[in-house]
Amino acid sequence: MYRFHLPWGNSTSLIVAAITTSGEPLEVVYPIDDPPPPGTDEPLVIAPGQKMSGDYRIAYKIPSLFRALNKSDVLVIWAYALEPGYGYVTGVVVFRKRAA
Repeated sequence: MYRFHLPWGNSTSLIVAAITTSGEPLEVVYPIDDPPPPGTDEPLVIAPGQKMSGDYRIAYKIPSLFRALNKSDVLVIWAYALEPGYGYVTGVVVFRKRAA
């Protein structure tokens, strides 16, 4: 595995969908985010029990997210493939409406 395979390592690592609590789907875009050229990234070794974290810029994939939060809560459903053939890790995040 390489760093760009991690959920936060590349904008295409996560599959996302978003919908407001009033039922309006938000557009999801797929920005160009090419992985590094072969041979420039070292393989990543994750030890058993090791924890890792990172930041994912969700607004790159859902450009209207912050505008939608002015009107209602937004649910973002996400999926991440650990490795091909091993299934997905999934979840839902609720972004709360911004205070007026």
